[in-house]
Amino acid sequence: MTKLIPNATLAYRVLDQIDAHPETWNQSTWDCGTAACFAGWAVRLSGGISDDSEVVAGPDELTGMTVENAAYKVLGITVAQADPVDGWLFDAENDRQDLGRLVAEIFGPRPRRHGESGWERGTDACTDACQAGCPGEHWSPIPACQPQCFAGFHLPGCVYDDVPPNAGSAS
Repeated sequence: MTKLIPNATLAYRVLDQIDAHPETWNQSTWDCGTAACFAGWAVRLSGGISDDSEVVAGPDELTGMTVENAAYKVLGITVAQADPVDGWLFDAENDRQDLGRLVAEIFGPRPRRHGESGWERGTDACTDACQAGCPGEHWSPIPACQPQCFAGFHLPGCVYDDVPPNAGSAS
């Protein structure tokens, strides 16, 4: 059996999708075509297309699976991991706050992204994740910053990325 590796990046992308487009989120349906629950969005963001209960198109390893099982697979978690003591990640009764709490509990803190400095994450660690020539989404290579950035101002010559204000939290 292949060891599952929790996909925190995908879990937080689902929360970002829900925050950016709440009208496309309906926790009480796997995927109705216009809206989807947390599991449905995990599958959609992984390339899967479903007919509410089953993945009908997309990556071969997901096609034919139930949305629930496909979500476990792409999120890299087991049924037991998705159901900690205080709630099931895919529960139809979960509100956005519940999802944020469960994602943080199951997956840990939001992964650091290329170019994100400590200042955006609310720490005084002002080193950058991205070095010159580093490949990475839309992040620019960033020169090393100084500890003064934590004081609440950006230094000349430091390029700060466009991370949303809530990027360091699950809620």
